[in-house]
Amino acid sequence: MATEITAIRNIEADYLWSVREDLQSRFAGIVAAEMIDDVLDYVASNRSARVTAFSKIFIEREAAEALVSLAGTRGELSLAA
Repeated sequence: MATEITAIRNIEADYLWSVREDLQSRFAGIVAAEMIDDVLDYVASNRSARVTAFSKIFIEREAAEALVSLAGTRGELSLAA
């Protein structure tokens, strides 16, 4: 039986969808998906420029560092992949 889709993120409006998917894949089972989204959105909102392909690199790096730190403080992750 197929599962019912209850929410679809509008990819056209989410310039960070690829970063979001990468981080959720990387931290699956370690950090809740909602927390990953919150951290990524917070990091992106602190940038003064609009999101570009180039700025995504820095946004992803900063968000990943924050998530590693968050997971490390909970004793679930000792080293980022």
